[in-house]
Amino acid sequence: GFNDGFAPVFNQPWVDDYEFLIFDRWGERIFRSQVVDEKWDGRLANEVVETEVYVWKLTCTDRLTGELIERIGHVTLLK
Repeated sequence: GFNDGFAPVFNQPWVDDYEFLIFDRWGERIFRSQVVDEKWDGRLANEVVETEVYVWKLTCTDRLTGELIERIGHVTLLK
């Protein structure tokens, strides 16, 4: 489908020390990636998680400037 995965989108893909995390409403980590092109498919241990709002956190370093990039947001998973 059109939205089968969720991941950050970069204007420029030159980042190092990439980490993308997703947490449930209780703060439990349900997804972790250190690969820029890897997307969360809405699953935890091969089971589709519940429809709800999840918190995401992105941490990486801009390879050109050395700037630390930290972003936090939320995504609503709909089945």
